[in-house]
Amino acid sequence: MAKRDDEDNNYIVCTLADAAETSQISLEDISKSKYQEKHIIRRRSTACQPGARYRTMDGRCNNARWPNWGSTNQPFRRFLDPAYDDGKFVPRLRGVDGHPLPSPRAVSVAVHPGTDSPSGDNTVMVMQWGQFLDHDLTGTPLHADTREQLNTLTAFVDASNVYGHSEDQLSHLRNGRDDRVNVFPGLAVLHTVFVREHNRLVKELAGVMPSTTPDDVLFEEARKIVSAIMQQITYREWLPINVGPLAMRKYRLTPGYSFRYNFTQNPTIYNVFASAAFRFGHSTIPRFLTLGDRRVPIEQLFNRPSEVIRDLDTVLKALLKDRRQEVNLFINSGLTEHLFETSVKKGFDIVSLNIQRGRDHGLPSYNSFRKACRLPEVTSFDDSVFGKAGAALGSVYRSPDDIDVFTGAVAEEHVYDGAVGPLLACLIGQQFNDLKYGDSFWFETSHPRKGFTPGQLAEIRRICFAKILCRNSGLTSIQRDPLQCTQKKGRQ
Repeated sequence: MAKRDDEDNNYIVCTLADAAETSQISLEDISKSKYQEKHIIRRRSTACQPGARYRTMDGRCNNARWPNWGSTNQPFRRFLDPAYDDGKFVPRLRGVDGHPLPSPRAVSVAVHPGTDSPSGDNTVMVMQWGQFLDHDLTGTPLHADTREQLNTLTAFVDASNVYGHSEDQLSHLRNGRDDRVNVFPGLAVLHTVFVREHNRLVKELAGVMPSTTPDDVLFEEARKIVSAIMQQITYREWLPINVGPLAMRKYRLTPGYSFRYNFTQNPTIYNVFASAAFRFGHSTIPRFLTLGDRRVPIEQLFNRPSEVIRDLDTVLKALLKDRRQEVNLFINSGLTEHLFETSVKKGFDIVSLNIQRGRDHGLPSYNSFRKACRLPEVTSFDDSVFGKAGAALGSVYRSPDDIDVFTGAVAEEHVYDGAVGPLLACLIGQQFNDLKYGDSFWFETSHPRKGFTPGQLAEIRRICFAKILCRNSGLTSIQRDPLQCTQKKGRQ
């Protein structure tokens, strides 16, 4: 990507070279070394194949000793023992004094108003990558009514949102997509971008590998690279913005040269992560999205893929220019009054859904998770951790020990140089630590078959989000950091 002479290094120019970089990820290394052997593409089976080069579609056999860790349709892990009302299945219904908890809707109305609070630094793309990533990690059936709910997806950052999470799904979706792709236009943009990137890589691989190379090998090699790219963007560009530098260091999240797989580390998704913590992004969704000269209310964009079909680049520009909302109690009314609305006054409330899901899943209270994270328990609604949010919390909850974990977590003041509070930094940090060090296919592994050559790894580390967007869209220029506003708040 060439640099613009007339800009101040905030932008890069998307060039033809971006769409045809034959040397990208050292593809020549592929044709010269590891591919002269017999190729066997592993399909789902009851036995794991030691030293397999590719991930299974359903995540099984990542860990040879515990092959189900991180695979599909496995129970979520518990960060804390569940707090069901009857100790078995009944959702958490009562507070510490025995009185009924406030209804989720009452909490939503009293604590989560639709006040506008745009970020001074970050674009809507921060929210959009978070949603894209969430669809790679968690999938909870709405009908789950058991003590331990299941994750329908693989736990790993493995681009299963692009490729599917089973062999049957892949056979129908060879070009890949997640079932939830049409939920929001920005999500459809990222799915399209990564499908295009996959196809681009397959073409390049076909040009440097022997002509007898099976199609399945080309597919799997491109999938392997796309998975690495997702890990690179998530850990190097997206996570630092959210959890801040202290959590990045504490949980060893920064990509580097010291990765070592830990076969005793379970990467399975925590129930609290899927049901509450990683839903913090709901507070960052703006009330409107600017599509060309239109300022479109968010509720008019749910399940509307026509916007992307009409003009993907216009939607992408909005993600790169509009500002996300700050992580806090304020959640716009498009989500709390009009979610997935099909007719007047027939919408859902995303906050009520989040809180009720947490109670249905037996999640303990906010304070219980603070204690588990070795954070001081909150004893008063006036605690400084809530900033100015304490009064709203006290208006509906009888005790700080009753606060639902989703509500309490987004109410916290932010950690240093991060977008979330200390509890979310803990829960998110620990989960992504498990996803990295519990992944035997992590892109920085030194394993001779699961990993990359030094040359390939060096090239992958050079890949940035802006480059992926540049070469898979029609935009002529993109800011160097798609997650950061080119103009800080107050300088417009």
